[in-house]
Amino acid sequence: MMMKKILLTLTILIISVVAFSQEKEHNYTKEDIPEGFVPDTRIDNMGYWRRLADLEIVPRQARVFVAPPVYRGSEIKARSVKTTNSPDVPVTVETSTQSENSIFAHPNDPETILNSNNSTTNPVSGV
Repeated sequence: MMMKKILLTLTILIISVVAFSQEKEHNYTKEDIPEGFVPDTRIDNMGYWRRLADLEIVPRQARVFVAPPVYRGSEIKARSVKTTNSPDVPVTVETSTQSENSIFAHPNDPETILNSNNSTTNPVSGV
């Protein structure tokens, strides 16, 4: 009886392993791509575009090195406000609590603020 249970368990295990094992992803080469192949620009999948870049069908973006940031402090210094420590960067001369973290700027004119979330007039008179 014990032998039958072991045999049944092993059989189920082997069938499960075989049924759920997956084949390795096919590694395409340039020879596998048909002539005149045009990438489908509607596909928004990094794997698809990396594979095409690996096959040199689409160009890769050149690596861009950005200069390290320069810390300028978090204090707001203005005549109308006492020196205050604030992690927010003021983006307008109006007296409000908006910062670069809570605005939506005009796409064609970054100096124009279209929408401001999480901001109130300063000093706060009511919410």
